[in-house]
Amino acid sequence: MGQSKYYQVSSLRSGVTNYRDYAKQLHAISRPTLPSVLRTWVDFNYNMCLSKISGGTVKVLTAFVATGTTTNLTPVALQVGGYNMVLSKNKACLFTARVLGVLSTTNVVYAKEIRGVINIGATNNTTVMLAPTVDTTILDMGNNYTALATADITNGALTITVTGSPSLSMRWCASVELLEL
Repeated sequence: MGQSKYYQVSSLRSGVTNYRDYAKQLHAISRPTLPSVLRTWVDFNYNMCLSKISGGTVKVLTAFVATGTTTNLTPVALQVGGYNMVLSKNKACLFTARVLGVLSTTNVVYAKEIRGVINIGATNNTTVMLAPTVDTTILDMGNNYTALATADITNGALTITVTGSPSLSMRWCASVELLEL
């Protein structure tokens, strides 16, 4: 196949496909350097994925939105449509998770950003955080809420675990970006 200056924008839900000239897009940061190929797609959970293929190396950027609800002090793992954030085998991932919790009855909010590096080998039990996470609390209204990122060795996944307030319902969501190599 020859090289093209066009990229494909597709919608899996509508089946509509449009080809657009990447160089003519107003908000394009930069055109992919050739001979690399830039691909975007939506996976089976409707997560937006972006990959740049250069030679034998594939770099993938994946974005998840994980949600959950706490009703007491029992920790809850946020999930994407009922599933864990499973990692690809034999990969290292740099991740950024932005966690937001809102108390259902009042204007109480908790916001935190968690950054770290997680690695998985050939099996799930080799999943490990390569360094302590870097946590930045953006807003904590003093109710002792927590959000933690951990390596799940049972499922080979990244887990974002949140803890809410006693006897109060709290809604949680996390935007998680994984840069995988």
